[in-house]
Amino acid sequence: MEQGSPEALDLDFKQEHYGNSDSDKRELSKDIAALANTSGGVILIGVAETDGAASGLAPVLFSEADERRYRQVAANGVLPLPRFELLRVANPSDAASGVLAIVVPRSPLAPHAVVVNDGLRYPRRHGSTTLYLTEPEVASAYRQRFSLGPERLQLVEARERELLNRLDQREPWLIATLVPDLDGHMVVDRASLRDFQSKTSGQPAQMPWYGANYLHCGAGFRRLWAHGGTSSEDQTGFVRWCSLELHTDGSGTYAVQLGDRARTSNGGEAAYILLDDEAIAASILTALERLSQHAWESGAGGLANLRVRTWSGKTNKRVALSHGRNFGGGQYAPAVPPPQGLDVSVPIDSLYPAGPELVMAAATILRDISQSLGVPEVGQLDVDGKVRRKYWSQGVQNHMRAWCEARGVEFTEDQPAGV
Repeated sequence: MEQGSPEALDLDFKQEHYGNSDSDKRELSKDIAALANTSGGVILIGVAETDGAASGLAPVLFSEADERRYRQVAANGVLPLPRFELLRVANPSDAASGVLAIVVPRSPLAPHAVVVNDGLRYPRRHGSTTLYLTEPEVASAYRQRFSLGPERLQLVEARERELLNRLDQREPWLIATLVPDLDGHMVVDRASLRDFQSKTSGQPAQMPWYGANYLHCGAGFRRLWAHGGTSSEDQTGFVRWCSLELHTDGSGTYAVQLGDRARTSNGGEAAYILLDDEAIAASILTALERLSQHAWESGAGGLANLRVRTWSGKTNKRVALSHGRNFGGGQYAPAVPPPQGLDVSVPIDSLYPAGPELVMAAATILRDISQSLGVPEVGQLDVDGKVRRKYWSQGVQNHMRAWCEARGVEFTEDQPAGV
């Protein structure tokens, strides 16, 4: 921090740690809420200021106890609690002290309130100072919050529709779409395309590998894309096997073909389509991790608005859930009409970096898909954020174990009764 740098709409200086009195707690809550309600910003603790400008460093001691206290004060004093991070910038001559940064992104859940004199007030930044929203401004802020959801869902539908129009219509697919509350920014140019190609081309589209690789990469209008090939026998040009599209605003779509495990009669055309529960579970995990990584790296914020669906193309065939594990494969329930898409909203920073919270979200989606296909529950994923070994085929269990260990996810031996 350069001496003389002024406080601003998104920058506040504090020479000392916030205290533990009621007034200090209100001050901390107010400062965090004000940034979340405006354009986001940073509170720098350990910077002296004079007349609203930085006058020098005043390093504070770093303390896990203080950081826990800040989080607890915000959790109790700001409604609803916005996302924020605590980052240490160490003093080069003493790593135990330095500047503590409270980083508060602009919040899609605004307006955030704080308790003032037994009532709720809504702070916001105005230049380098803090003001409170008037009653009409509070009403307007709530209208913006509630209008955000429908607008984002419309974009989810548009992104999904664009992808569906490019997929091979004769095959069953799992399709996932993610649209963030707050747009990110990804540049599409030759350099970003080369980087995308180096990380994607030749890589498996599912975890663990079920046979689909990204073979082709390219750029489109405000997006980068990859897929596993196109239809050749009928020259339709529809995408086959797998697809990934990453848009410049941080949204994205993922699709993987679920195979051709179809029930046949005397070698004739399949009467209905069997969807393997293990392939669905693996595809959901992969989709959530890949799409949330793109949203995070693009700088998108707020909630990830997700839609996941199993899609049987334009065949309009009935579908049924099945499994092919060694302890007895087969069909779970009678075939049903293709289900609708399932919508869920999850904070982006709970999905990426991947960990137990991503598994919790994936388990919820997997449960809802299985129920839409007439099955109460399948066993691969636990809504407590664990992965169950016994519900994966023997050939992929080691891959799943490695995936879990790399992400701090428990690979459990649990086998619930009746599942």
